[in-house]
Amino acid sequence: MSANLIGLVCGVILAVVDFGLLTMLGRRMDLAGPSGVLRITAIVQLIAFPIIGWFLGPYIFGANG
Repeated sequence: MSANLIGLVCGVILAVVDFGLLTMLGRRMDLAGPSGVLRITAIVQLIAFPIIGWFLGPYIFGANG
């Protein structure tokens, strides 16, 4: 498995865990405003973390190949 894929998998795992935590926190809040912002933040991180992991993987886990 290449370093890019390792970074991608780590990013996906981190994003899914963070999505669950932010969604759970949003459900516990009574106000609609902060809850909506947390949901949007969770969705953006669900997209961004795997992309960031793809590019950071070679720097953390070694060069490609």
